[in-house]
Amino acid sequence: MNLRWYLSNSYYRRLLAEGIDPLKVVFTSLHADARHPSLGGAMIYVPGEEYRRGRYGHGGPVYASHREVREQPYVSFTRAERERAEGLSRQFAEALLTAFRRQGVSVHPYGPVRERIIRRRRSWVPAVLRCNEVPVEVLIEVSNLSNPADSRLLADPSYRQRVADAYVEALQRYYGGSPAPAPGSLSSKGH
Repeated sequence: MNLRWYLSNSYYRRLLAEGIDPLKVVFTSLHADARHPSLGGAMIYVPGEEYRRGRYGHGGPVYASHREVREQPYVSFTRAERERAEGLSRQFAEALLTAFRRQGVSVHPYGPVRERIIRRRRSWVPAVLRCNEVPVEVLIEVSNLSNPADSRLLADPSYRQRVADAYVEALQRYYGGSPAPAPGSLSSKGH
């Protein structure tokens, strides 16, 4: 799991060196969770500011063998960076929720955007978000595999396509472009 954020950070730093606007980069990690079977719908995690206050990194031969780790073995964030990342990530998450609903993607009905995971009375931000330098970052739980209805939806190629279409629509909406018309709308049929 930790190698993912090292890879993302390395790639992000390379983009910055090429002159890419840091606000034009989005990190997304797609998952399907296995929560209680009564829970269903997509959820989006963003990096909660108060859960990213440390210095993060790893040592040892497994990590040292990777160029991305050697480039910058540890990361930490200022309060301003943490607040900015949470705020920008929440804005993108809201664009995702809007697009999911427009495309008919099931959304968790209670607090679908969350700044942390809570399990066994412990709160944390997943490592791919907690240690990521990209200012706009989300982890999307597309569905709950323990929920039979969610599991059936995820097995359906047309549902997965709606998820993909919603993601592209959210990117367009977030960056100020015109999102594609919703499936079945008059404008999508050429009228």
